[in-house]
Amino acid sequence: MEDLGKRLKKAREKAGLSQRELARASGVSQGMISQIEAGHKEGGLRIFEKLAAALGVSFEALCRSEGSPPGTDLLKDKLVYEIAQTVKPMTVREKREVLRFSKSLRKK
Repeated sequence: MEDLGKRLKKAREKAGLSQRELARASGVSQGMISQIEAGHKEGGLRIFEKLAAALGVSFEALCRSEGSPPGTDLLKDKLVYEIAQTVKPMTVREKREVLRFSKSLRKK
């Protein structure tokens, strides 16, 4: 997630906005923006959607690694990102069950 924070900072600076200005434009607190940029917080799907909109970029553009062609970074896919956020706090056993289930869906 540190890379995501760096991409956010780069996009914010490219837009010529301070953290405070981005906070006002997005409705996301300046403290949260600071924590994300520093790699201390991950934020969530809704936060990144708000930040992308305030920066005038797409969610995909904000979350895609620099130099990677579209479609190569899973974070660009909002559903994949949301699934990752949902699965993250699960136990290893629960994660394996989710993986098994998702693989069974692919086979159909």
